[in-house]
Amino acid sequence: MVIVAVTVGDPQTGLLEGWMVPGAPAYEFWGASCSSFRFPECSVGGSATTADGGRWLYLTVNDEGSSGGHVEFAAIYMAPPPTLPDGTYNGLANTLPVTLHVASPPYAVATPSQLSVSLAQGGPAVGYPFIPAIAMGSQSTPVVAQAVTASGAGVTASASNGLVLVSIDPGTLAAGSYPNTGSLTIQCNAVNCPVQVPVSLQIEPRGPPVINWVVDNASFASGATLAQGDIAVVQGEQLSLSPAAFAPSGPLPATLADATVLVNGKPAPLFYSSFGQIAFQMPSAASGTVSVQVERSGQMSNTAPVAVASRAPSIAALTGTSFNVVDLAHPAKAGDVIIVWAIGVGPTNPAMADGTPSPASPLAQVVSPPLVQIGGVSISPCYAVMTPGYVGLYQIAAPVPQNASGNISVKLVFPEISSNTVGLAVH
Repeated sequence: MVIVAVTVGDPQTGLLEGWMVPGAPAYEFWGASCSSFRFPECSVGGSATTADGGRWLYLTVNDEGSSGGHVEFAAIYMAPPPTLPDGTYNGLANTLPVTLHVASPPYAVATPSQLSVSLAQGGPAVGYPFIPAIAMGSQSTPVVAQAVTASGAGVTASASNGLVLVSIDPGTLAAGSYPNTGSLTIQCNAVNCPVQVPVSLQIEPRGPPVINWVVDNASFASGATLAQGDIAVVQGEQLSLSPAAFAPSGPLPATLADATVLVNGKPAPLFYSSFGQIAFQMPSAASGTVSVQVERSGQMSNTAPVAVASRAPSIAALTGTSFNVVDLAHPAKAGDVIIVWAIGVGPTNPAMADGTPSPASPLAQVVSPPLVQIGGVSISPCYAVMTPGYVGLYQIAAPVPQNASGNISVKLVFPEISSNTVGLAVH
């Protein structure tokens, strides 16, 4: 995140107002030829005064000679000292009033900063995780969403574990576009809260399901090759017109609510179904280029071709042995053992039947384990297994090299293919 100085106003109307952090470098808030902006009492020299007597406001007026005569150029600078307390300060640049607002971090930055959601006319309400949670972000101190107020027909929201969870119900809205039909007002522990997040809707007439693309459930890279037995995601519209449904424990079902995923015409095991996303397991018998379709209550989608190989590794997350996340924001230590959570790693022994959770005993061991490359150093894993109780999710453990430090990269390396790369901080 980049913190920038912000200026509001126009010297012609006698208003100049800025926001900065304590200790920020001098910033030119306004500068132009005096004649262009009729700067008050513009003459070589100029003066700046502050009501508090502090040295945070500066004015320069220069006589810039040219072949056509001379041009007076004025510039106003603000530079709050590191010791300047948060607050509002007033001053004069010649006779022009200047206001400076000083505020220390943290600053809230909503991610995503706006929501644009596509729903079916008369379809079900859609919420988290199919509408992304809104994080408030921060440069330094963590920013926590404390409360949220939602406006707009069918828009509801709540603050949970520092995030904002949103649900939208299309209700009786007619098909069409509804830009900025709602908004979220988020209260948090940052100086610039409350933060506004606009909400826009696109209501589509009811129709058959539409597949936009099929991706793996870790990197979500469009057009990437998937693996046999991979956890895959169909993304599109009107894939299901029932509320989101999740598979119960045990073998995965072939149908959830009103939706089925067909791979080469045969049903695949499903993890969940929703309006815009369905997660399924790529059958272990799939090979080469396969066709994927969604059937919803007898209506068929378009066909999406997908390339399938015996393995196509993709890292979903990194944790320590206590299962706490480690990444660029949550450092590990040199010598720590980290667990790489991944999909598409390849065959196991014993082999797992499609849709069947992996047993705790005997563990399903990866037949040909990858090397774990941490900070450019290739390491043989401590173990590489299918996660007990899960379908298609692997664990590969390896130690962080003793000489590793700073921000480094982690990936899985096979002789014929490598995974995506993820970041890890080592302190």
